[in-house]
Amino acid sequence: MNKFGNKLFYSFLVVAFCLTLALGAFGGLDFSKTSDGAFAAETASGYYASLENETSNGAAFRTKLAALIKSTHTHETSYDDLKTVYKTTDKDPNKSGNIIWFYTGTSAAFSGNFNGGTNREHVWPKNGGDAFPASSKAGSDAHHLRPCNANLNSSRGSYGFDEVPQLPANIVKENGSSSYGNLCYLANGTFYPGEGYRGATARILMYVQTRWGTEYSLKFVDGQGHNKTIGSISTLMKWHLEEPPTEEEYRRNEEVYKIQGNRNPFIDHPEYASRIYCYDGESYNSALQTVVNTYGDYEGTDVESISFGETETTVAVGESTALTVSVTPSSAATNVLWTSSDNSVATVANGTVKGLKQGTVTITATAANDSNIKASITVKVIGVSSVTVTGTPTKTSYVAGEKFNPQGLTVTVTYSDGSTKTPSVTTLKWLDATTKTETLTAGTTSVILSFGGIEKTVSGITVKAATTKTVSFDRSGVSGSGGYNWTGWTAGEITGKVYSYPGNKNQIQMNNRDGRQCYIFNDKALTGGIWTITIKVSSGKKWELRTSQTPFDTSANPYPTTGTSHGEKTATSDGITWTVNTTDEYFALCYKDSGAVYVDSVEMTYGSIQTEECSHTFGEWQTVTEATEDAEGLEKRVCSKCNEEETRSIPKLAAGDNFQKAVDAIADATTTEEKQAAIDNAMQEYDKLSPSDQAKMQETYQKLQEYIDNLSGGDSDGGKVKPYVWAIFAVVGGAALVFAICYARSRRRKA
Repeated sequence: MNKFGNKLFYSFLVVAFCLTLALGAFGGLDFSKTSDGAFAAETASGYYASLENETSNGAAFRTKLAALIKSTHTHETSYDDLKTVYKTTDKDPNKSGNIIWFYTGTSAAFSGNFNGGTNREHVWPKNGGDAFPASSKAGSDAHHLRPCNANLNSSRGSYGFDEVPQLPANIVKENGSSSYGNLCYLANGTFYPGEGYRGATARILMYVQTRWGTEYSLKFVDGQGHNKTIGSISTLMKWHLEEPPTEEEYRRNEEVYKIQGNRNPFIDHPEYASRIYCYDGESYNSALQTVVNTYGDYEGTDVESISFGETETTVAVGESTALTVSVTPSSAATNVLWTSSDNSVATVANGTVKGLKQGTVTITATAANDSNIKASITVKVIGVSSVTVTGTPTKTSYVAGEKFNPQGLTVTVTYSDGSTKTPSVTTLKWLDATTKTETLTAGTTSVILSFGGIEKTVSGITVKAATTKTVSFDRSGVSGSGGYNWTGWTAGEITGKVYSYPGNKNQIQMNNRDGRQCYIFNDKALTGGIWTITIKVSSGKKWELRTSQTPFDTSANPYPTTGTSHGEKTATSDGITWTVNTTDEYFALCYKDSGAVYVDSVEMTYGSIQTEECSHTFGEWQTVTEATEDAEGLEKRVCSKCNEEETRSIPKLAAGDNFQKAVDAIADATTTEEKQAAIDNAMQEYDKLSPSDQAKMQETYQKLQEYIDNLSGGDSDGGKVKPYVWAIFAVVGGAALVFAICYARSRRRKA
């Protein structure tokens, strides 16, 4: 290559390198998770117009959002005003004179009297006015306070939010009953709202923290919290992502907006939650980013058009159907309000229509950001003439608190127009015949299917009481003396070990410095399986829970990595709970933070999740590990009722079996390379045999020789390369050498 060519070549390399750097740099400037106006306004009034071009996130964005919802909060609702406000903001659209109780969705009569079973619920606990004024400001904000059953309100108290075992013993009574439709649960100082109200709870708390947080120092924590803190924020974020804003929330937000002048932005813009709380500089940021990555985030956009793919459809009384609506852009699909022209004939919620009685209604889908953007469809509701249930339920034994499993049954519905349908049994509602609730109670022997006003009973089930226990230990339950070492602990009948400093007589002191081990485990089984594990510490520290079918021991350093991980959480003095509901009977609480930690207590809930032995129906045996001449194999089969596995050994192979299999495999090879590889493998297996076993396998060996002969095209000489093949190689190689020498000389002459 001449000098000009060299310069051109290297100049090209420099230009390419610079272009690559430039593209990388510009590509890395965009840290936004959204596109196409993801932060655009979603209300017709242009309420969020001032934030449309805002690019900040975390605490900076929360400050701007707080300024907006504070400046537009032109009317502060009084505590007494709520008796009138609730009649509009929380009215039951299907029953005049009723309102909807928060947390459960129960419809209740309300005349404006708070002595008739309805209370004003501070979703963020006021703690007697210590967190904020109990009946003004944050304590009377209509976006915050929700109507709630007084009985349930009292039980919830000032507890934080998280998931707890859905056991009969943990049900929170509403109006004195444990048999209402959408159950709430309370355990270990944690409240678990009913389904459909968990996401709403999270969005209310986010509003309160944004609107009133600076004024009253309100903060989220990744634990239960107390007074001015509340959690668990990881669970709240999960609920927010799992349960998008509902029609009830959209309507209520609009009504409160008319009264107070401000809006709950986390209903209009659910994507604001991650934009703020994943990046606001708090210790929970990393945990929330993991939650968002796991459950997926929102993309906020305006609805530009709505259309139905058909003009009319049919639904039966007692049945539901999901309407298909096309929304542009597609990411705005959740920002649609649904209405029915006659709620006595059919109701609609989030696009799902439920038929109540025969008739015809018009269902309308309207854009939440612009009431002029809408589309309608006619829905005809037909009656149910008959319902038949055939078959036998696969599962007949239950523990109280479980739901009925209709697998094994077939339901056939005949409609008033003569048509029939066999709906999926899992989409139907099966109720305890005694309590008329979906969760079964001890002693129940039958369930009821109610469909289109017709009830059918299925008998032959047994429901036994759940057998769970809760035990705990603190420093008084830990033995031992001296410096840091493995010390034993006792909690009721359960025992275990913790690597701690016995010199601290008040708390269980642990420390991961100087290569110390730092975990707690049980060595006596939590029989029946672990439901929950709760740990309380004097300051926020990060812990991981692991469970296993077999005991952990003292050999791990600094903590075990075996078993099943149930995630990391930051513990607090109020406690943090892992709800695992596993058949594993052993746990290890692993301290994952730095420095010393002081544990106040550890609590375990455990017990049987199956109280009656299953009459197994096993499937076919399946090979897990093939047997060899050196080791036994393993096969298993699984019960189709309870999923219990049964295993058995496969005897070792007899001498020569591997050789026989290797020779048989040659016939399955298709290419020359595959056949040669199979032959080589067979020869290796043959060489492993003893002389006496080789003598026994002569017939198979002759078969191998035939394969070798066929592959080489003649008589075998033990798989060696034939002399004539070497001759061919020699001739070709020599010719190549001569050509190379001649070519080199000719080049030298030209030079």
